[in-house]
Order: sequence, then C-alpha cells, then structure tokens
Amino acid sequence: MTNYAGQILKGMNISAPPGAVVYDALTNNPIYIRIKTHYKAIGNNRMGIGRYKINLQDSTNKQCYSMNYMMDDEDKPGHAIWSLEDAPYTPEMIYQLYGYKVGPDGQRAKKYKLSGRVRTRKIAKELRDLGRHEDADRILKEMEETVAQGKRYLIYRSDLGL
Repeated sequence: MTNYAGQILKGMNISAPPGAVVYDALTNNPIYIRIKTHYKAIGNNRMGIGRYKINLQDSTNKQCYSMNYMMDDEDKPGHAIWSLEDAPYTPEMIYQLYGYKVGPDGQRAKKYKLSGRVRTRKIAKELRDLGRHEDADRILKEMEETVAQGKRYLIYRSDLGL
C-alpha cells in the first residue's frame, strides 16, 4: 500500500488503482480494474505464512477478494499498489472495535498459557511468595476439580496479573 504498512482489518476503506485484479467471491473469476475503485474490507482469512485473503465489498455490495501480496507490488501482471482511504487504526481503536489488546508496535498482545499440575503448583508458590494466598488457593482448587473431571487444566499468566 502506498500510505499504510500494517494489517488490513475489517471496516477499513481501501482503493484499488487501474491495473489491479480482484476475484469474484462466488465464482473466483478475476475482475480487472480499469478505473480507481473503492472497496471496504469485510474480513480476512489467513492462507499461509504471510499470505492473507482480504475479503472486500464494493459500492454496489458485490463481494470479492484480493490477496495481500497482490496489493503492494507492481512488478507482476495483476499486482498494483493499493492505498488506504481512512486514517490507520490506532491500538486504542483496535481494542475498542475488536476487543483485543495491541502493543504500540501494532502486534497483538500474547497470552502465555500454563497447563499441567507442575506448572500450576509453581505459579501457586509464586503467588504465595507475593502474598496472594487467596489466588494461589483458588487456582489449586480449580486445578484439582478440573483434573477430577478428567479434563486438562488451563490458565493464563495474564489472567493472574503476572
């Protein structure tokens, strides 16, 4: 994209220059763009490492898609440099719109999961060392109940504020 280097999220308005190609969502037939066309992103699907299918909707509500690698390269036929029509989303806007936290670098905040009895007991010990005895007792009790039901216990460090 000419004016944006981040991920295209649902609700963003983008425009395709002449020479770009989009594909019909129902028939997968290529549609060759002859004049600058505006689209609204209605979602995206991961197709592989670094490859995303951007689902688009034009002004007539026709659904189509384009691949992310086709939006920022002019060297190959059908590839063209697209542009973002709106202001880029800030991390605060992404949290309000989609409900997940994003760091200042634009990357999604990761949750480090703990599973298993040994790890849970280690975390309970850490909590007791911090003076959080109620939290330690609670996760040990939850773990015992879950294991008694024959299920695997799963908890996230971020949920405990660690």
